[in-house]
Amino acid sequence: MKQIKLGTQQKIGLVLIAAFGIALFLFGGFHAVRSERCCGAVTAEVLRMEHKVMTDDDGDTDVYRPVYGFTYHDLQYEVPGKLFTNIETYHTGDEVTLRINPDDPTEYYDPVRSRRIPIGVSAVLLVFVGAGVVMLVKEN
Repeated sequence: MKQIKLGTQQKIGLVLIAAFGIALFLFGGFHAVRSERCCGAVTAEVLRMEHKVMTDDDGDTDVYRPVYGFTYHDLQYEVPGKLFTNIETYHTGDEVTLRINPDDPTEYYDPVRSRRIPIGVSAVLLVFVGAGVVMLVKEN
């Protein structure tokens, strides 16, 4: 049997591909656990859109997150969105369906806004896999 010797680039490529697999496994597991816990649904109203300005090397960026209000078992809840984004997804007064944890209604997720996150994460991870494959097959 012939032994295969891997160069430094090939080893780095394998590490990148393995890291992608682990990240995908962890991200998928986290999402599955949250989806299982948040099995109830409520109709929430967007009470307001919080706004702040993020400053970095590229300048200022306006970011937004909704603040939701809903009633569950005759109790009123007001919960902020999990993430600020540069897109104003909702407007004050919009009705949104949230998935909540019946045991702790402050644990929730918004299926519409949560759908955007996996696309961005997948794109970043795909870049790492692409780099890993290129490094793996590229000859020294």
